[in-house]
Amino acid sequence: MNKLIYFCLFLLTFCVSGQTLKDAFLQARDNKDALTKVLAHYKRTGEKEKYESAIFLIKNMPIHKSRDYVWINKDSLDVGYRELDYPDLETAINSFRQLRDSVQVKPLPRTYSDASFLSSKMIIDNIDLAYKTWKNNPWSNSYDFETFCEYILPYRSLTEPA
Repeated sequence: MNKLIYFCLFLLTFCVSGQTLKDAFLQARDNKDALTKVLAHYKRTGEKEKYESAIFLIKNMPIHKSRDYVWINKDSLDVGYRELDYPDLETAINSFRQLRDSVQVKPLPRTYSDASFLSSKMIIDNIDLAYKTWKNNPWSNSYDFETFCEYILPYRSLTEPA
């Protein structure tokens, strides 16, 4: 029994500590320039803690994903319906009903790695805002850099839209 517990702890440690910048850049694919711009921005400004914050965020991107879906027809083609493109919920529902009545549609789920689509502006704005929050609030005065990275800096917690 003890061997099983130690083996599980070993596996857990291996899985959690395996994130690297290389992993993030591999998942970034066509978005590598955005991640590079973030690191270059903080190198250029000389803000060491913000640079380290950027490294922390980017290294952890491979474990964060966004989930979405598209509506497809019977030929598996995207029908172009996006409920958030409408000014209000009622208009979106009416449009969907018309679409549903004219063609057979079904949702096709998609998953994206954060590294593959987050813009450099979004990441930089998030770091700057988190840093400002950390440094300018009395409730966070006692937090060290590691606590900041784990609890204030992240731009998301699970799979909510980024």
